[in-house]
Amino acid sequence: MILNHTQLTEMQELLGENFAMLLDIFLRDSKTQIEQISGWDNSSENSAVLREAHNLKSSAANLGLDQLASQCDLIEAALHTEKIDDVSGLIKNIDTLYIESIAALVDATSA
Repeated sequence: MILNHTQLTEMQELLGENFAMLLDIFLRDSKTQIEQISGWDNSSENSAVLREAHNLKSSAANLGLDQLASQCDLIEAALHTEKIDDVSGLIKNIDTLYIESIAALVDATSA
């Protein structure tokens, strides 16, 4: 499931009218984060990508984007253990997952 509607609803209820601001910040920041992550290669600075993956994982989880959060968690774990071959494979499809996740989030919050 791309979007955990229960988690999203809980966050909307918790934040009330501030939810729109959180959503705007997420949409803006996550674009930069995903660009940093998907731009990783073997010569990249792992700590920068690790930080972006961690931050995106947390934000995505808060908004109910479980698959995106899970993928970021796997990337983060692979970078921590320096399993470089795993990182490439995990990052390979993150752009598509991100686009699908954002579409589901926007669809759910615009209704």
